[in-house]
Amino acid sequence: MSQQQTAQQKSAEAPAPYLRADAFPVPYRDPVWDGPTDPVLVADHLKGEWVLFYTQRRATAPGLTGVEWVHGTGIGIARSSDGGTTWRYQGTVEGLIPPGTELPATLWAPDVVRIGDRWIMYLTVLGGRRTDWTGTAEIVEFASHDLETWDYLGRINLDSPRVIDAAVARCGDGRYRLWYKDETRGSNTCSAVSDTPDDPSAWQPEGIAIPGRPHEGPKVFRLGGWYW
Repeated sequence: MSQQQTAQQKSAEAPAPYLRADAFPVPYRDPVWDGPTDPVLVADHLKGEWVLFYTQRRATAPGLTGVEWVHGTGIGIARSSDGGTTWRYQGTVEGLIPPGTELPATLWAPDVVRIGDRWIMYLTVLGGRRTDWTGTAEIVEFASHDLETWDYLGRINLDSPRVIDAAVARCGDGRYRLWYKDETRGSNTCSAVSDTPDDPSAWQPEGIAIPGRPHEGPKVFRLGGWYW
């Protein structure tokens, strides 16, 4: 085994950095537009820090109409080296616009999962900056070895022109599932399954997972022997 492979194996097995039980004693506020939304918290064992990714909604931008403040958004990033007591704003993540996307792009709701020796980001992408809720929305994948530089892997085909808000977790059967909001199916939560979750072409849609009246994007995590 090479020195690089050994280092990657050790980093993959390293424990998560310390996180206070009372993390975020003061709510985090985005210093640019004051509209952080869709947060996901990621352990960076390489630097011993916690990383916060979020949709950087432009809540205080002047001169916008309709829901334009929700569009044209980047993905904000902040870091904590003291267990979540304080957070350092790091700007927006670069390199998250897939080839061929209409500019300015709209990026929403990242989910970041450690798979093997990489982090995989599942990201909602819309082309353009709109004043209403129209337009095509899709979920795409990026990969990173350091949570800073991201490589585009491709688009996930979920048989719908309007899918947003991805959440990914490994289930009890050892397979990975992707939950997402499908706005063409009553804004219900749907799911897809894969044995190779870092391959965008490998996901197989399973249909509606949570039916009923419209609801917002899912987030799935394991706690106390249960999935929530």
